[in-house]
Amino acid sequence: MEPAIDYEVVSIEDLYLRLASIQSHFWSGVKPNLEISIADHAAKNLYLVSGKNPFPGLVDFTLTPYLLELLEALMPDNGIEKVVLMKGWQTGGTLAALAWMLWVMDVAPTQMLIVQPNDELRTRFSKQRIEPIVSNCRSLQGKIKDLEAYTDYTRREKSTQITKVFPGGFLNLGTSRSASSLRSDSVQYIVFDEVSAYDDDCQGEGDPCG
Repeated sequence: MEPAIDYEVVSIEDLYLRLASIQSHFWSGVKPNLEISIADHAAKNLYLVSGKNPFPGLVDFTLTPYLLELLEALMPDNGIEKVVLMKGWQTGGTLAALAWMLWVMDVAPTQMLIVQPNDELRTRFSKQRIEPIVSNCRSLQGKIKDLEAYTDYTRREKSTQITKVFPGGFLNLGTSRSASSLRSDSVQYIVFDEVSAYDDDCQGEGDPCG
């Protein structure tokens, strides 16, 4: 008995878009990373919008100089595998994570995961923190693609809130309450944000960070 073979019929336009995407990912993979630190890249590209930030405009780390050591520790190939930050509220920890995220997207693309406590905070984080930063980074214009590029608009919009695809990598947003969002993909970098609000047990499978 011959095995069943599934075929997918696509238009010439869709085929062209897919081939262009593959080509873009290939050249991003072979292109050497720029020699720029996370802090220096953020100072030139991380724009904070008014209304949600006390100091709108390009990020100024002279206001939070204690974050510079943290950002340096997040650079690759320095022998550091895990960085833990114990801090008070509104002291810049999430800002450091966003600077790292932007650097990964723009300079050293790979797979990244950011974990929020729950679905509501994940959606708010995506809309209020990530999207304004990405939209104000000129070098990322036109590079961010949605995961469901060939499905209906409703699924595509939902996808872009939790997954950002860019040449050479992607960013997933998980939650501490969803085991599947924490183990569905292999990633190089992980950020656990607002850990004090995590549930101790993730759907019966233990510590979300573990």
